[in-house]
Amino acid sequence: ADAGRDTMRLVRRSARFTESANRPRLQGVPADPSAYTDSLCEGFRAGYTSISDYRDELLGRRGLLTDFAQDEVRVVPRPTWTYTTLLDESTHPDLMRDAAERHQVLSLLRTPTLGVPALPGLEDEEIEELWAGDVPVFLTRPGSTDLWSGT
Repeated sequence: ADAGRDTMRLVRRSARFTESANRPRLQGVPADPSAYTDSLCEGFRAGYTSISDYRDELLGRRGLLTDFAQDEVRVVPRPTWTYTTLLDESTHPDLMRDAAERHQVLSLLRTPTLGVPALPGLEDEEIEELWAGDVPVFLTRPGSTDLWSGT
């Protein structure tokens, strides 16, 4: 607000997201997914039940999933919005003046929040990546028990 004046400051404003090309359309009109909730849930249950029913075949020595054992996959230990909110809040000018205050905000990851438990062993890496201005990314391979940072 007040661009170019001595009273210039950052302010938060609501903004509207525009529709993206990834939104499904039916006959040229954006589809409302809520109209298909029952079908989506039924399909999810059917898929999940099938995976459960064929678990041994999928995970077995010659199972379908062995082909993917060495592929890198992303692990999402927390909702991405948790990271983006912390990045947004921790870059407020008041917190940018004092590294200790910024670190205190980022250290909120060390406490259970919004149903997501603290994640010992990950928090240091999460905080390091947030300090660098990055959303933390973690990777693994289905055939591994290791987890590593993506950046």
